[in-house]
This record gives sequence, structure tokens and C-alpha cells, in this order.
Amino acid sequence: MNETQQAKPQDERPVKTPTYLVYDMNQRGDAPRLHDVITKMYEDDSEPDIVTYKLYSDSGKGCAMSQDHAYKFLCDPAFKVIGPNGNRLMPIAKFDPSKPLTELKEDEIVVRYIELSRESLFRRVKLIPGSENVRPNATVEELSAFLIGWRKKLAGLTDGDRRLAEMMASGKVDTMSGSEMDKLFGEREAA
Repeated sequence: MNETQQAKPQDERPVKTPTYLVYDMNQRGDAPRLHDVITKMYEDDSEPDIVTYKLYSDSGKGCAMSQDHAYKFLCDPAFKVIGPNGNRLMPIAKFDPSKPLTELKEDEIVVRYIELSRESLFRRVKLIPGSENVRPNATVEELSAFLIGWRKKLAGLTDGDRRLAEMMASGKVDTMSGSEMDKLFGEREAA
């Protein structure tokens, strides 16, 4: 079992936390691909805390990280996440809950959050930036409440606002030019 040692602040006894290994299946060559994980979002619009990981596709070079961070990579099948027991965690399809549901596929069903398993809810919660305060042992009710609150926050956003929020979460806004912003939001009026 892969484990790391961390010290508890209130006492000096070491605590074993499970380690997850993450691989970027799109990485090629000797240089790793860098990926950012938002570890803390703030309500006051200050910059989020971000950790950058160096990921390889080679099975001998898995990047060790906590469950909280590893779950962020489950939204893309290009990443392989291995749990502490050595089993691969299957990716979770990314969805936009603010869009109306128009069609169900043969392998889909509509359920309330509260009807999902705790593990399934936990994985979905951990995909969302700002979920760092959700405890690993949160109940189904707490996880459901977090997802409902997150959806309510998205409800008032326009498509442009939502795209901007997603781009900010992924760190892409800083690299956008004025013309790219105009494409995203339309022409801005001069003041």
C-alpha cells in the first residue's frame, strides 16, 4: 500500500493518509506535463490557491497526491487515477447541470442526489473547485447539499459568465488578449 506520513498539528503523532497515483496518458517524451489543481477558493474574489503537479504517462512515474487532489483528475479520461489499493478509478463524465436535460441515453436515468451512493456523490463533489472544505467522511445529505448549493450558484450565470468562471478556474484568463475577450463576451462599449 502506498502511504505518506503527515504530522497532526494538535499532537505530534504521524497520521497515515492514502496516496493516489495520477498519470497523464497524453504525456509524451521525457518532459512531464504540468497540471494545476485549485486547492482553495475564496468568497472575496482573491486568487485561489493552486498546486501544480508534474504528470507522466509512464506507469513507473505516477504522481503521488492526496485523494482530494487526485479526484480532480477524474473528469477527463486522459488521466489515469490509481487508488491506494492499486485499482483504477474510472473517470466521471463532466456535465453542465445548468443546461436543460433534453434526452436520456440508454444507460442513463434521472435520480435525486440523495439516491446516489456516498462514494459516487463524493467523487462528483471533488471535481468542483471550492470543494476543499468537504470532509472525506461527509454524509450523503451533506454531499447532496453541497451539490445543490453549487447548482444554485450557477443558476444566475449567463453562458459567458459560466465560461469565464470555468476559464478562471483553469487559469486560462490571464493569457487571453482583448480580442479573445471580445469574442467570448462580444464587443465592449468604450467608457
